[in-house]
Amino acid sequence: LIADALALDQRDAAPLSNIIYRQTTGNAYYSLGFLFVLAKSGFLQYDEAAPDASTRWRFDADAIQSEFRASAQDLIHSKLMEMPSPVLETLRYASCLGAKLNELLLSRLVYNREALQPAIQYAAKHRLLVPTPTSHNDWSFAHDAIQEAFIRTIPEAEREWWHYRIGRRLW
Repeated sequence: LIADALALDQRDAAPLSNIIYRQTTGNAYYSLGFLFVLAKSGFLQYDEAAPDASTRWRFDADAIQSEFRASAQDLIHSKLMEMPSPVLETLRYASCLGAKLNELLLSRLVYNREALQPAIQYAAKHRLLVPTPTSHNDWSFAHDAIQEAFIRTIPEAEREWWHYRIGRRLW
């Protein structure tokens, strides 16, 4: 996956692939997310001046290994917590409802209904949600790992309260 994504020879990609596998336990979604984190933080760099495609991506495996001791799930969790609060709130509620969500149902749950549509559009733009082909009001999480990641943004001690609150608002 890593060699293909970066157009590298398997042998050249092996050190990075091993680090990413250890961080993500092989989960493709977390692997790609971790690649984006590495690129954004400068640990994975693209060199347009390189003579051929197989040498354009550069990385220092030792630097990556020493810098990223947290798991990819922890890194993704911290990125989710940095999202605008209306988006985070909306996707927390959505994650509690399941893999698919309906805007009308979700509008009954969120506190700021005016922020619902912009929150969904933000999530779609960042490929967290994808529209379902059957209805323009229905969405799905792009991957089950995304739904699970949003559930994990709710502190475990509060999850029961979130589900109770959802039940009360829908009743």
